[in-house]
Amino acid sequence: MLKGLVIVIAAVFLLPVLAVAAEQPDAWDGEVLDVFIIDGQSNAAYGTDNNVAVVNQDFQDAPSKKLLYYGTDSAPIGYVSLSNPTYDTTYESYSIHEMYDSGWKIGGYEPGLAYTISQRTNHDVLILNLGVNGATVSQLTPEGVAGQYGKPILTHALEEVKDQYDTINMIGFMWAQGESDRLTSIPAYESDFMKVFGMMEEYGAKKCYIVESRSNWGNSVAAQVDLMHKYSNVLLGTSIANTFTTDNGLLISDGVHYSQHARDIIAKIIGEKVDLNEPENSGTYEILGAVVVVSIVAVIVAAAGLIFIRRAD
Repeated sequence: MLKGLVIVIAAVFLLPVLAVAAEQPDAWDGEVLDVFIIDGQSNAAYGTDNNVAVVNQDFQDAPSKKLLYYGTDSAPIGYVSLSNPTYDTTYESYSIHEMYDSGWKIGGYEPGLAYTISQRTNHDVLILNLGVNGATVSQLTPEGVAGQYGKPILTHALEEVKDQYDTINMIGFMWAQGESDRLTSIPAYESDFMKVFGMMEEYGAKKCYIVESRSNWGNSVAAQVDLMHKYSNVLLGTSIANTFTTDNGLLISDGVHYSQHARDIIAKIIGEKVDLNEPENSGTYEILGAVVVVSIVAVIVAAAGLIFIRRAD
């Protein structure tokens, strides 16, 4: 009687294990590309301080997956400045490139963001930079000169990768902007920012992570704080820029722009914070995983009980 009871108990606990093993659940089906966007002005744009040697110090391990950007083989696409736009307006000379090849090829936020996100998801990661030096929030709206530059980047880059992956997972975007809007009224800033957000949503980016401007940038800082209070999908990425100085090497000599090491710090913070946009059923799989562990323990205990009973007999 006791033997039969132990066998029944073992079978009951074994059934969830067999079911989970048979389904082999995975939150995603097939190959997944995580996409994250950078937008803003010079402290977002590629081109201020892109020290690859510093990147190789801050992120020494080789990435396990492909980390990608949109631009030329030597650098992400860059507008340079509103007064001196040097990009190819036809976008024909740009394509997707890998940012690691026996060492980091580029600087900026791209390596830190891509590496940190990939370490969390084990997916390939594409970082798209829409930043324009000196751009106001108004100029970054879809109708603005910088917004009209940024939209084709999203269109061309996503078109290039869409057939290479089973799932294009648009995680969200980082916002690093404000120096040009110190005197812009708070309502105007907020209104234009939400137009930018609307453009991002068209491409699937439903959450924004703000790199809060340093406190000396007036109305833009107040507007950013207000936006984060008003909207649940406008989130604080980090306010760490307030600790940056030229003395600690996190601002370059002009006292405005972030150094490469500062960008690496921000990239790691944001990369560890972003919502990875996992499928809704991934929570169920976590529960099933816990059931598996408990079931395995139960089977071991039941087997040990059988051995004990046999020896007692």
